[in-house]
Amino acid sequence: MINFFREITFFIISPLCLITAFSAAGLWLLYSSKLNSAKLMISITFLSLVIFSQSWVSSIILYPLEFGFTDESEQLETPEFIWTPACYYATNGSVPEISRWNECSLQRLLQAKILSEQHQIPIILTGGNFLLDETVNYAIKAQELLISLGMSADGIVILNEGTSTFTEINALKRSFADVKILAVTSATHQKRVAIMLADANIQAKVKGVDFKSSGELKPFVTMPSASSLDNIRKAFYEYMALLKYLIFGN
Repeated sequence: MINFFREITFFIISPLCLITAFSAAGLWLLYSSKLNSAKLMISITFLSLVIFSQSWVSSIILYPLEFGFTDESEQLETPEFIWTPACYYATNGSVPEISRWNECSLQRLLQAKILSEQHQIPIILTGGNFLLDETVNYAIKAQELLISLGMSADGIVILNEGTSTFTEINALKRSFADVKILAVTSATHQKRVAIMLADANIQAKVKGVDFKSSGELKPFVTMPSASSLDNIRKAFYEYMALLKYLIFGN
């Protein structure tokens, strides 16, 4: 159910939804014999598709999230734990285990492993039963992946609860409120995570991975790209999630 509402939200705030609405309006105007208005709406639809499918446009929209973020907390000289929030793991279909992992999950977990080995400190994994198959626990699956990559189980701490960033940080706060944490999350997600950790009085630094743009602001033109539409959708989702947290606190 959580995933169903998430997908609905993703569609509603996506450029594709806006383009679909413009297309529907254009067809309705055409059906109503309002030809001039229909032509205008069809032109707007086409222009919107061209604009939102440009990589430069998606880079501009992503920039404040991925490159405009500045962690104002003090430098952690000696972090005590690495923490990475959950992303996604597909439980449906007959595919190899590695193919079940979302790109953001793999990048977060692999970077966490690298930092864990670099600093010689454990990794904290959070994430509960929010997947399509609700009998499968995200944190446990993440632990299994890290162990398969050579990590010792002794270097992994499991907090197998949390169905959102907010509830995962609450779980983290209950057990690790007084330690220094190096958090690893997606670049679009890092600002919200930093704010939530600070509000939870957890001393932390945030490191971003899974960048969706290069940070290039100089205008450039490319062939229309479906990935640009998807990246803008993800950016809109994160802006809405950040606004929701700032207003409602969850």
